[in-house]
Amino acid sequence: SMRQARHLAFVQRALGTVDPDVLNVAVKQLHVCMRKLWKVVKWDNLLKEVYWRMTVDGLPTAARMHHADSKCLCGSVCPGLQHHFWDCPIASAVVEVMLSQLSGAWCTRTPGSSPLTRQHVWLMQPPAGPTALHRMTWLVVCLAAINAMDSGRKAANTLQQRVRAQHAAAVAALQPRAAPARPEDQPPITNFLQAAEPTAEQQQHNAAVQQHRQQQLEANLQQLAQQQQQQAARMLQEAKDLAVAEFWKLVADFVILNPCPARGFDTLPHAHPFMCLDPATNLLQLAPRL
Repeated sequence: SMRQARHLAFVQRALGTVDPDVLNVAVKQLHVCMRKLWKVVKWDNLLKEVYWRMTVDGLPTAARMHHADSKCLCGSVCPGLQHHFWDCPIASAVVEVMLSQLSGAWCTRTPGSSPLTRQHVWLMQPPAGPTALHRMTWLVVCLAAINAMDSGRKAANTLQQRVRAQHAAAVAALQPRAAPARPEDQPPITNFLQAAEPTAEQQQHNAAVQQHRQQQLEANLQQLAQQQQQQAARMLQEAKDLAVAEFWKLVADFVILNPCPARGFDTLPHAHPFMCLDPATNLLQLAPRL
């Protein structure tokens, strides 16, 4: 089916392999993962829908919508799924905050490579470590991360439109204003006058004035471009901060909605990152941040 083909393409992109045996196993694991999300994880289905749409490439990215001239706030042209959910600095900020919670006791660190890959986040498979991460908790963490990245994508699009509109208005303000249009039945009086040929000095003066205006316009446009880059950098940082805040808000939201550990979360260790069981009350709580 088309959905099966989309899942296969998604898994292939997540793993970066074309080995059919590996992909077939991974697709089956993806289906198991999604069944757990819907049947075991008690959370807003709208959050799960974002992931479901992601697995079938159903999110409105520029690449999917064929907007070849569209740019991300970070400057990437025609960004697609991999950009918004992994390569973009906004997505990287979410991955970094996930990594900040994973000490060496929970995630093996290898010099020269990141301990978190697309496979760990996109397929919700916990990274290896001396102590195994709680699988159900990792589903919640990855779902929160993917939704946070999607919120960052939306914020980046909104901020990019604002930057583009402000830039267009500023460029229009720098351009020389055209003379107001006259009615066709009211020709300018200069049409009835015989134009005199300008002298050599007048021609030289007019050329110098025109050159000065052009140089001034180019300088203003260059300054405007620098201001736009600085503004885009500030807004990119704003989108990154928003995505990170959204991640923590969602993790906290799950903890608040599920104080009593349901099936699958009743074996959560007391010292687990992201969320854990309170040793005194055995209730679910947000784990202290490192």
